[in-house]
Amino acid sequence: MDEDPKGTSYNIVPTLTAAQAQELGYLVAWWAFLEHQVAVMGKDLLAISEEEGRAVFTQMNIRPRLQTISLLLPSRAIYDRDVKRFAEFRTAIEEVQAKRNLVAHGLWSEDHDGGRFVLQMWGGKDGVKRLEPEAHPMDDEKISQICGEIAMLAAEFTNWWGEASQRLMPSTYRPW
Repeated sequence: MDEDPKGTSYNIVPTLTAAQAQELGYLVAWWAFLEHQVAVMGKDLLAISEEEGRAVFTQMNIRPRLQTISLLLPSRAIYDRDVKRFAEFRTAIEEVQAKRNLVAHGLWSEDHDGGRFVLQMWGGKDGVKRLEPEAHPMDDEKISQICGEIAMLAAEFTNWWGEASQRLMPSTYRPW
């Protein structure tokens, strides 16, 4: 057992219940689906094949994908409302990504009373590595809530893009 600066003992061992492990699996699967849907949007905006889309977007995590789409969409969108709606999705995705990253990349632990939490070893928006971990209580309900947010966002994004992609102006790309 180690002690945090406040004197609370914690054990840095992944001690997850079966229900938590299952919910984390759902969270990872929904996040992968959301990342894929964002890549599909990028591919559609570039008017390239599936294979070309994989070549372009596979090595990007979601933030560079979102940035790329932010640059491409205004030239292809017929309606400003689609550009604005994407900006709303981008904000929502970036907000839920912080929660997802905490759950997926944090160090799972439990306190001396058996309560589970995630230790965050890096800063949120400041991105600074911390010498001392910051504990975030994490119970089954909170994991389920984060998973639900990701699933709902993925479904809404997919439905919106299914409609919005039908309203794109033709690509102006011409080979040199």
